[in-house]
Amino acid sequence: MANNENNKNLPDSEIMKRVLAELRYSALGFSKELGYASHSSIDHILHDRNKISDNLIDKIIKRFPEINYWFLKKGQDPIALNDKLKRNQANLFGKTIAIESPDYSVESFTVLKNIESILLRIEKSLNKKSDH
Repeated sequence: MANNENNKNLPDSEIMKRVLAELRYSALGFSKELGYASHSSIDHILHDRNKISDNLIDKIIKRFPEINYWFLKKGQDPIALNDKLKRNQANLFGKTIAIESPDYSVESFTVLKNIESILLRIEKSLNKKSDH
């Protein structure tokens, strides 16, 4: 059985170089944007000392939902997704992004998705206050 790493189209160093170019980030800037204290994690990938981990992929997708998961995982184009695919991928990773449309105001998926739980919390809070 072949290992998934052997099925990659590009080495991890090239994948990372292309992602940085697509997003117009340096290794240092990208590391900071992802919350790393130093750029060594990204630098090690760029110099073939480390592979792109699933944890790093998760951080990248959550911060940059337009970057294609399959490009990060296997080097499969495209690097960046169109708006519809970006929203779908973000939802799969538990990240919601705003929808911008000239015909509608900007709304958050998070609010729409969680409105029932928000209303239940408000109702419970009101019930507790009325009990006292």
